[in-house]
Amino acid sequence: MKLALTILTLIAIIGGSTSAQTTAEATRTNNMQIITSFPVQLSVAVAPDGNIYPSRGSDILIICVGHYVLVGEGGGTSGYSLASGSIEFRGDDDVIDAIPTNRLYDLLTWETVNEGTRLGLIPTSTDCTMPAHIKVYSESCVTRTRQGSLSTITPCTTDQLSTWEYAVCASR
Repeated sequence: MKLALTILTLIAIIGGSTSAQTTAEATRTNNMQIITSFPVQLSVAVAPDGNIYPSRGSDILIICVGHYVLVGEGGGTSGYSLASGSIEFRGDDDVIDAIPTNRLYDLLTWETVNEGTRLGLIPTSTDCTMPAHIKVYSESCVTRTRQGSLSTITPCTTDQLSTWEYAVCASR
């Protein structure tokens, strides 16, 4: 099954205040350089109504570890690139299979910005009236084979990207 990641709008909170707005179908360019990489671990819980949400409590279900790279456009640092093929799933197979791929990417991009902010990889603003704008890129088309913790996500294109843009302020 192929899934085109068409992103509309999402809201997130990182370090006190942030919002996200997305655009789709950016094109990978040669001036995007890998600067560093870091792992991101996402833990989720399932609510009684079936909704899946990030959770850091004792009933956490660890579902995946993604590896991300910081990229630059032109001369400046601009965001993160999700390596879709590196996603690994751990936990209850039925829960993993129930997570829609677009929801998984929404949670992973949010957690990537959160972890990158925590590591100080891209400067953020402490003034929430002028937040920093951080982008997360991922392949706009992926194939997901669902088999619980053996699920795989494989990019079906590497030149067309989906983009999530977060406005981040790290209030202290």
